[in-house]
Amino acid sequence: MIPIRKLLRRLGAFVCRRDLEGEMDDELRFHLEMQEEANRAAGMSPEEARYAARRQFGHMDGVKEAVRDQHVLVWFEQLGNDLQFALRALKRSPGFLVVAVPTLTFGIGLCTTIFSVINPILFRPLPFPEPDRLVFLNETSQLQGMSSMALSYADFLDWRSQNHVLTDAGLFLEDVFTVNYADRPERIPGGFVTSSLFPVLGIHPILGRNFLESDERPDAPAVVLLSHAYWQQHYGSDRGVLGRTITLNHRSHTIVGVMPSGFGIPGSAKIWTPVTIAHPENTRGSHSYAGIGRLKPGVTIEQARADLAAICDGIARKFPTANTGVGPFVVPLRRQLVGNENLPMLSWVLLGAVGFVLAVACANVGNLFLARALGRQKEIAVRAAFGASRWRTIRQLLIESMLVAGTAGALGFVLSLFGVQLFLALVPKDIPTWIQFSADLRVCSFAVGLSLITCMLSGLAPAWRVSQTTVQQGLDEAGRGLTESRRQNRLRALLVVSEVALASLLLCGAGLMLRTVLNLRQVDPGFEAAGLAVFDLDLPLSRYDTPAKCSAFYQTVLGKLGSLEGVNAVAAVSHRPMGGRNYFSIFYVAGRPAPERGQEPTGNLRAVTPGYFAAMGIPLLQGRDFSPDDTPTSPPVIIIDRALARQYFPDTDPVGQYLKWGPESSATKAEIIGVVGDVKHYGLMQNAEANAQPGYYHPHAQAAFNRMTIVARVDSRYWPGLAPGVRRTLRQLDATLPFSPPQAMEEIVRQTVWTQQLLSQLLGIFSVLTLALTAVGIAGMVAYTVAQRTHEIGVRMALGARASDVIRLVMREAMLYVAWGLFLGLAASAGLSRVLASQLSLVSSNDPAILAGTAGLFGLVALLACYFPARRATRVDPLIALRAE
Repeated sequence: MIPIRKLLRRLGAFVCRRDLEGEMDDELRFHLEMQEEANRAAGMSPEEARYAARRQFGHMDGVKEAVRDQHVLVWFEQLGNDLQFALRALKRSPGFLVVAVPTLTFGIGLCTTIFSVINPILFRPLPFPEPDRLVFLNETSQLQGMSSMALSYADFLDWRSQNHVLTDAGLFLEDVFTVNYADRPERIPGGFVTSSLFPVLGIHPILGRNFLESDERPDAPAVVLLSHAYWQQHYGSDRGVLGRTITLNHRSHTIVGVMPSGFGIPGSAKIWTPVTIAHPENTRGSHSYAGIGRLKPGVTIEQARADLAAICDGIARKFPTANTGVGPFVVPLRRQLVGNENLPMLSWVLLGAVGFVLAVACANVGNLFLARALGRQKEIAVRAAFGASRWRTIRQLLIESMLVAGTAGALGFVLSLFGVQLFLALVPKDIPTWIQFSADLRVCSFAVGLSLITCMLSGLAPAWRVSQTTVQQGLDEAGRGLTESRRQNRLRALLVVSEVALASLLLCGAGLMLRTVLNLRQVDPGFEAAGLAVFDLDLPLSRYDTPAKCSAFYQTVLGKLGSLEGVNAVAAVSHRPMGGRNYFSIFYVAGRPAPERGQEPTGNLRAVTPGYFAAMGIPLLQGRDFSPDDTPTSPPVIIIDRALARQYFPDTDPVGQYLKWGPESSATKAEIIGVVGDVKHYGLMQNAEANAQPGYYHPHAQAAFNRMTIVARVDSRYWPGLAPGVRRTLRQLDATLPFSPPQAMEEIVRQTVWTQQLLSQLLGIFSVLTLALTAVGIAGMVAYTVAQRTHEIGVRMALGARASDVIRLVMREAMLYVAWGLFLGLAASAGLSRVLASQLSLVSSNDPAILAGTAGLFGLVALLACYFPARRATRVDPLIALRAE
């Protein structure tokens, strides 16, 4: 540890090192000359006297140390005096503080809030040992055009045993478990994992043990790991929980451990059970899992991808039917956990947007500092007349700026703690457990750095400008004529132009996002979301182990639900639109040449009950709907969507044709009995390529699923009674089934574009704030200009100038600066729109309406901001103005 005194001495010596070096040179020269004279007086020759003096003071350590200490003490004394003077000066300007501190506080608080939000997403390391070595593992399919698809369990076993780049790898499958309590069943998010997953992540239970390889055997006793939150909530943090049993999916599991607090992979899992597969070789070609691996030291992502690609090639040669064209998908784990590829870009956009707000706030405060400093020119000139250097003047003004910015930074940091909670309240999605929005050292450092930058931006330019004033200019009050006033106004004009450019740029971005949200609200999802309620049902395999039992139960429950008051239509679907779950299956048209192996097209397959299309509001374009007569004993039938009909039956009527779907060895040949409209299964932002993904539907009775989504069209008057009615119906039919409250399909649709809505809201708020700050800045500049030109205005009015002439004179110059700022901002908006291109929908990045609207709104605000200070100029009494001069 360096002593505080020595640290301060080094700091002082560093800050004033140039003056110190000159002072020490003068001190050394003085001592040498004095000693040389003494030596000559003692009878030495001049050469001997000079040589002896240099030997005596060759090192000069004592002199240097003494001069350094004296200089450092003087420096700290001056700094203390400057601080005291700055505090007194600010105390005399309460109006300035009331405006400057809140303005900067708000700007710094906004920036720190957004940084606190993006910090755990982009910068903070994942909460695992050596997180940079963790990679996410999936597969790709070149033939099916899928850049990322789930991982086959059999392929994973080959990767794990044959690779040379991973220390180990684990597998997981996100799922929802039915937990049967004594009084009620409940659905809990969880996951199936291999015993190697948690060791790969470097996570170990805080209580009990991890899964063992023996737990993965199908005949092994069922075991479970609990999350820390679930343990606290349901077991009261009881350390005696180990060995107890819990019923998951109607099967008893033994609790063997509790995971650490905050851990929830995959997703926000609360319960984990081992992956148990009896015949792994039969899973080849079945893609359901995702993997996580840990790279060996020194191995790169590219090396890992190449090594796994070689393994995939070998697998494809052995199993061409299932693995032709299948390759590895390897990315850093952080990138996968973030999820949205555009999220990093959006994070920087938000940070840049609040940076604009802060920049405008700094420009406004800089204008205040400049006006305040120009009003103190006489004081500064007097200080200069008494020997104050230009650097001393700049330092004095910067210290005042530092006090204001430091106070605003501290208040802004406190404001950001509440701002983060407000921001999270606007996010309609569940936040993953690995993201912790805490104020760590990085956030604190950001707030401190932001305060320093704010101090420099708001204080340096005004301090530098005022320091250029000579003593004569400062003391000669009569010399402040029109020419000098215009020269002093250049910096203020530059600040205003910058404010207008930044504000107009932000306003354009907000306009583009608002137009996108409005356009998305007009997008047809392919069904009628209004008045539609959805909820999931998952029948346990232990009791509903045949398709006939599943089909019979769903027919019964749909009949009961259809009789509820206010329910106009009800049906079920295996994978609801915009639900995040899809089922793809190979298909081809019967009677046509079969495609080459590995190049079969895939379609989005869904099982539905009769009446599904009517309940959803999906139009039936051709043919007929499914009926109760479409049973397992009747001929297989199928309904296709318009995309499939357009691609594979462009010139013929598809109704009556036959489609084969499923693996070639067990393909089902079904008659096409109808064509329905296309549905945006992936969200409103679904692009044209996704729209072209063919889809088809088959009757649930002919290929039953245990997990289905019930869709019910409900009259709005009876919506509050729907949940109790559904609960009663399920308890009557099967009291062990968990109940999840119905969701409004309209809200689900809105959540598919929540990033666009949130971005438009935030950019709108930021642009309004920036517009208000800019209007204040323009008004302040005009008011200051009027004050500086009082004499000139008085002369003009004395010579007969009308009020309108004075207003036009004052506003013309201000609006010229606004026009320049608008030109620069609108020109730069093209670059911003390219950054936002991935979030824009049905709107041009250079939309003329947005540009014209921005210019018109800004012009109106600028006119109002200029008019009122200019109108005040017309109230100047010419006699008083001339007498004052």
